[in-house]
Amino acid sequence: MIEETGIVIELLDNKNIAKIIVEKNSACGNCSAKSFCHTFGEESEITVNALNTINAAKGDKVKIAIKSSTFLKASFLVYLIPIIAMLTGSFLGEIFFHNDIVNFLFAGIFFIVSFYLVSKFTNNKPNQYMAEVIEVL
Repeated sequence: MIEETGIVIELLDNKNIAKIIVEKNSACGNCSAKSFCHTFGEESEITVNALNTINAAKGDKVKIAIKSSTFLKASFLVYLIPIIAMLTGSFLGEIFFHNDIVNFLFAGIFFIVSFYLVSKFTNNKPNQYMAEVIEVL
């Protein structure tokens, strides 16, 4: 389970979701995607939405957590599916057309469609990949 602490800055969706500011920790320093993480910069804080199952209030310092398996599933959907789709599109373009420009177009189309399909899949279950407030500190 991945755990972080932060401060609730806003309550959304009839207080069921808390918007929390979380300070980036030392694990962020080792991450290869740190410069692309949510803020596209070197800021020391990120904003996270989390399920507010314990009714934390605005201004509370809280501990949030996400299961490692949930984090891995979300990473798979966001990173691996589009890459697989792009490679598949390129492969199909090569098989049917033997043209580099068509390969490129097929790869791009499959890549974009994969993001659309992942979005549709996750919108049906909006809270499934969300962190959860587990404790008020």
